[in-house]
This record gives sequence, C-alpha cells and structure tokens, in this order.
Amino acid sequence: MTLMQIHDRLVLAATQTPCKVIFEQAAYRFSPCGEAFIDLTEVSDMAMDGNGSTFVFTGRTSFVRLRDCQDIQIMNFTFDVLILKQANRIVR
Repeated sequence: MTLMQIHDRLVLAATQTPCKVIFEQAAYRFSPCGEAFIDLTEVSDMAMDGNGSTFVFTGRTSFVRLRDCQDIQIMNFTFDVLILKQANRIVR
C-alpha cells in the first residue's frame, strides 16, 4: 500500500464516521516530503488500528497532525524513522 493509497483511505473513512480503519499487518516503508503521515481536520469518532504493522519513514516527517478533532484513536502501530545521510564523497 502506498502513502497516497493510505491517505485516500483515511480521507474516505473520515467522511463516514463513526468508523474503524484496520490496516493489513505488514512492514511499510515511506519517503514522505515533510507532510504529516496522518493529517486530519474536524474529524470525530474514528479509530485507526495498525494491526501490529510497522511504518518506517525515510526522511523527516510528523507522524500525526490532528486539528479540531474529537475521539480519535490510533492503536497497534510501531513508527520508526530511518534518516539517510548523504554521501560527501565522489567515488570514481
């Protein structure tokens, strides 16, 4: 599942609350561009169950941004960040 697919799934679920979004258990790896992974505004009565999944991010990001939300549950996720360093040498 791609980052865009997850985003679209959460946006759709947010219009059908109360709801529970259950992710397939897996190890996911994403390279976001500084945006929050979960970004919700004015949503209530929503649960997100990672089902034991691990989400690894390469790069800096916020995991969650909630604005004017109520009764949001985020459970059974492991979040990790892998910071990739740029090489400072040229190999010839």
